[in-house]
Amino acid sequence: MRESENVNNRALAVRPTRLNSEGFVVFYHITTMITEEQISNFINPVYWSLHLCNVAISEIKILSVPRESMVELSLVNNHTFSLYRSTLQYCFVMEYCKLLETDDRRRNHHVASLYRLNTKILHTKTTFKDIHMLNNSYLNEITNSKLCNSIKRLRDSKFAHSDKHAVNKPFEIAGFSLNMVEEVFLHLKTMKMVLIAE
Repeated sequence: MRESENVNNRALAVRPTRLNSEGFVVFYHITTMITEEQISNFINPVYWSLHLCNVAISEIKILSVPRESMVELSLVNNHTFSLYRSTLQYCFVMEYCKLLETDDRRRNHHVASLYRLNTKILHTKTTFKDIHMLNNSYLNEITNSKLCNSIKRLRDSKFAHSDKHAVNKPFEIAGFSLNMVEEVFLHLKTMKMVLIAE
């Protein structure tokens, strides 16, 4: 039997699980393998989400810097910039949450998830096991943080859904403090480190 076969356009690895007394394979175990080209396709959505996340939070930081000039203050607080700030916050929250979705193993779900990418790479490279565990520990540290929970609450109760929750006040979108922004940058730095490790 060939060592690999293409079935439904998917590369499969066929491994012997038992040999008889003459050394012939009796049973086979088939596991999905992933090509390098597919890995590129897995990385692109993650990279794009991380890029959008970084651009949005960087712009939010620029708008959040204290202003001494009354002209600048008036400008960044006008209707256009207020709408821009809210739009940036929507973009940031959605992309940040996409990156931290767990891998639910459904083929076309959460394609921008770092957890999902980490698992896909593990299925491709047997030498990736230690890095996979380390990456997951970094991601778990982020998802267990107070900041991440508050961002997910914003997504779940205000931005993606409209729940009866303290965070969902009509006609109001609370901005991020500079301390929150700086902590977000630390999270993004860790996410970038995980992505590069792939």
